[in-house]
Amino acid sequence: MRLAFDDHDSPYVLSFDADTNEIELACQDGTPPITTASGVDGGRWYNDSVLVSLAARDPIPGSGVDRIEYVVVADDGTRGPQTTLPVTVDAAGNVTGEIKFSEEGLATLVFWAVDHNGNVEAPNTLEVKIDRTPPDSPRATFTTWSCSICTTAPYTSDTWAPAQQVDSSAFTCTDPRPRGVTHNSGIVTCPSSVTVTSEGVTRFELVARDAAGNTSAPLVEVVKLDRTAPVLAMTTVDPADPSRVLNPLTTWTWNGYPWWNRDIAFKYEGCSDPSPTAGAGAPGALSYQRVGSGLVPGSCPAGTVTAAVRQEGIFYAGAVTDPVDQAGNRASTSQMGGLDKTNPRAAVILATIPAVAPTTGNAGTAANPSNGWYRSPVPVDVLNCYDPKPASNPSGVQSGIDPASDCTDSTWSYAGSSRRHTLTVPDGVGRTFDGAQR
Repeated sequence: MRLAFDDHDSPYVLSFDADTNEIELACQDGTPPITTASGVDGGRWYNDSVLVSLAARDPIPGSGVDRIEYVVVADDGTRGPQTTLPVTVDAAGNVTGEIKFSEEGLATLVFWAVDHNGNVEAPNTLEVKIDRTPPDSPRATFTTWSCSICTTAPYTSDTWAPAQQVDSSAFTCTDPRPRGVTHNSGIVTCPSSVTVTSEGVTRFELVARDAAGNTSAPLVEVVKLDRTAPVLAMTTVDPADPSRVLNPLTTWTWNGYPWWNRDIAFKYEGCSDPSPTAGAGAPGALSYQRVGSGLVPGSCPAGTVTAAVRQEGIFYAGAVTDPVDQAGNRASTSQMGGLDKTNPRAAVILATIPAVAPTTGNAGTAANPSNGWYRSPVPVDVLNCYDPKPASNPSGVQSGIDPASDCTDSTWSYAGSSRRHTLTVPDGVGRTFDGAQR
């Protein structure tokens, strides 16, 4: 029998049985085992315990893996004791074992295997990164911005404001470390600044995230904007009988104001706080509601009647209590108008009577001033129509002459008898001057 071996790991004779001619050989093993790790990615952060599996094999024709040794270097650099890993051996002689990591921070696993011939593997290293601590909630300051006089002011979450918009500062996000831990995963997501312009309720739930996948508790920010004033419904009534409605009588307005020709009062019927007509959720918002802030309880003067307006001229009437909403917007409760209880006036004169050529009888003669009779058609001029100021308010403004009235040059022809022409000149509230010319 002839055996051939290479120069490396050549076998040697352990025993020889002359009776059976059996030789027991043993290999000379100079090759160390090889150990691999699985179950963890050394470049990744985990937010839970990690189980690292180690598997060692001894290359053929090795003496076989005897054991796996390891050392754990803690996050603070402390080197733990060298430990033999409990293992299991399969039929092929491969050795496997597991190590559980639970402590937060960056741990370094140093591991190697030893075979039965005492060959020691060069140490392998693997980083195990665990971060179970979530980031702190994002932080920012919120500010209202209004440009009636272009001012800013701090904004308190979940309160109504009549501002044009609410802006946040840049957000600050931090990833805390437990005591004694040097390394953690760090922030990977921090909210961007937010701006809210739409009226209504905009809700944010803003979070920060770290590289291990931990999410912070949300920063809940509720922005409430309302720039729409409440609405007060009112009617004009008779001061002596508030159930009787008195509508304005003018067919046009002086500087946009309605007019009446008698004493009036205002009755406040009810209030409402309208919702905005447009709006949308801001970028990054969780939800948006297009609603108004609602009336402040007790601020609506519904059912009340103002004092009577008796003074002629332009008047200003305001509510007993201004309706106000939760954002501080006040209803426009003032009412301006005009009161005109004085009749208009007009000066009526006759035009110059031209000479009339004689015809027959008395035709063509001039008028007889003593009896007011004329022998031909007479042009009549109506001049100087005016609406006098009342004696009670000499400086007051009146409703004025109706532009559609008869206060223009006119001609009427009369013959055969005495006739009377009645001239009606109304003012803006329907009061008239009735003039007659015979």
